[in-house]
Amino acid sequence: MDVKNVLRKYRIKLTAEAIIRAAAFGAIFGFIALLGYEFAVWMTDTDAVWPGILIFAVVTCGVGFLSYFLKFRPTAQSVARRIDQLGLEERVVTMTQFENEQSDIYILQRNETLRTFAENGITEKLIKIVISVPCIIALCCSAFFGIGMTTVSALAANGVISSGSEVIDNIVDQQPTYYEIKYEVYSGEGYIEGDIIQVVEEGFDTTPVMAVPEDGYAFVFWSDKNEDPYRMDYGVTASVTYYAVFLPIGEMGGDGDLAAEGDEPSDLPVDYQEGGSGGDENKDGEPAQGAGGVYESHNQVLDGETYYGGQVYRNAYQDAIDRMAEEQGWTDEEKEMINEYFKTIAK
Repeated sequence: MDVKNVLRKYRIKLTAEAIIRAAAFGAIFGFIALLGYEFAVWMTDTDAVWPGILIFAVVTCGVGFLSYFLKFRPTAQSVARRIDQLGLEERVVTMTQFENEQSDIYILQRNETLRTFAENGITEKLIKIVISVPCIIALCCSAFFGIGMTTVSALAANGVISSGSEVIDNIVDQQPTYYEIKYEVYSGEGYIEGDIIQVVEEGFDTTPVMAVPEDGYAFVFWSDKNEDPYRMDYGVTASVTYYAVFLPIGEMGGDGDLAAEGDEPSDLPVDYQEGGSGGDENKDGEPAQGAGGVYESHNQVLDGETYYGGQVYRNAYQDAIDRMAEEQGWTDEEKEMINEYFKTIAK
């Protein structure tokens, strides 16, 4: 009796299983190679998309061929073990191991095995093609990412979406820019209430500051001609230094103007005039772009003629105190700054 001829139908079934498993194994590596190639195409912003299909085919066939002959190809022993799993209790394995023995006991064993085949209706149809769950999962994942990356690189090559290099450039460009805003005293006796050095993200606002004069001095203006001692700069777009100018009250004219022509804003050094650039001017002496401060001039001169001092300002001070007590939304810092300022100018 030729054992190999008996097992031939079973071996054909298991050979089909081995081919399928080898093809799946090769496809996993093919999709991984496709993913790597198409990712490189997408990152380098090239249009060489379709060679990835050739790479996939070559890797799949190569790995599949090697894996079939090195790992999955069925042997007589592996076929016998699969048949024994149908309930033959290693009878087939024993039959194949001693297929060339011609003694009575081995002939009897082979005949008994064949009789069991017939009685139990064991045929090659009972053997199911089996592919492991991890292999199926790996194949699905690699196929998803490989085909997905091919789609992405094809869309990028046709200008539908951004390439990898463009995405990276956009990420780098989106890093926030920060600017330094400084508030300093240029002349006279006074101080700046609040954070005098602020690092602000581009497009954002500074926190409030207040220019507070000492006894006998009055606030005149900031270096960007802002006449409001209380300021908050909005939508910062550059690093800027703003200077507060204070003068003795005796040097102020009765109509609120500067008493001396040399103290007019136009006579200040270039770097302390419009724009509030301070030390941030360019090499030609032109002021740098300001930080976009927004203000309303209403605290220094009430009617365009009357200057600080007298009952008018004491009344204004009391009105400010009453408003802060009645209105909601004032922070403690803002109340302290405004209170300090009005106390000073009401003296």
